[in-house]
Amino acid sequence: MQNSIIFLGDIVARSGREAIAKDLPLLKNQASATFVTANGENASGGLGITGVQCNEILTSGVDCITLGDHTYQRKEVRNFLSELAAPQKMIRPANFPKENPGVGYTCLPSSAGSVVVVNIMGRTFMTPTLDCPFKCFDELWPIVSNVSKVILVDFHAEATSEKIAFANYVRGRASLVVGTHTHVQTADEQILAEYTGYISDLGMCGSQTGVIGLKSEIAINRFRTGMSEGYVPDESKGTLNGVHVLIDSFDGKCLQIKRIKNSELCAN
Repeated sequence: MQNSIIFLGDIVARSGREAIAKDLPLLKNQASATFVTANGENASGGLGITGVQCNEILTSGVDCITLGDHTYQRKEVRNFLSELAAPQKMIRPANFPKENPGVGYTCLPSSAGSVVVVNIMGRTFMTPTLDCPFKCFDELWPIVSNVSKVILVDFHAEATSEKIAFANYVRGRASLVVGTHTHVQTADEQILAEYTGYISDLGMCGSQTGVIGLKSEIAINRFRTGMSEGYVPDESKGTLNGVHVLIDSFDGKCLQIKRIKNSELCAN
């Protein structure tokens, strides 16, 4: 039996949430998807997420939401994360301090067997600086490997080199490692040695006409003047970006990986 899994990049603001609601049902049908994961750390106005938006995204057909450096941007999400019933459908990076609200991994059912989702954040060029992501995975591995062979990792990081290094470090232990955070999709989808699927960055779900989800004029002024301005998301019509993978439910091996670009499945 195979798990047909869609993993979508950072959902940015209202345009990203609307794109999920509009395009995901058709995409799931085309891929015969059994499970959908998406990064939601930018769902609220481009920075952070609230409980209301979490529920909106889950209602639109996403099974699990991962987060990142903006996890706690919206103060109200802290209580929401603390009060989520198990198994949690929204997780934050596991290498945040253990006392922080939320959990760093979850195991959820699919029609093709259980799926583990792990969320870990990189350290290069990232704030806050968290515990070592490599050691974090080593600590989680004995736990999650006893729950399911299908293990998905959202590695939320800036540096491509750190993402590739991490993926090679966990190959054979994770079924899929996807990079998030940069909002720019990479064209390096591949199956590494020991059948671990990989892509450096999924891209983003939202408007593609601004600057990584930000209004162009705001971004340009930041670069020209060096002065900070408030984050104003570009609210033009959004599209979905990510990957579609086939994973063997018995042994967790990734058998196929294809990019999803602008809400369309790409051919190999």
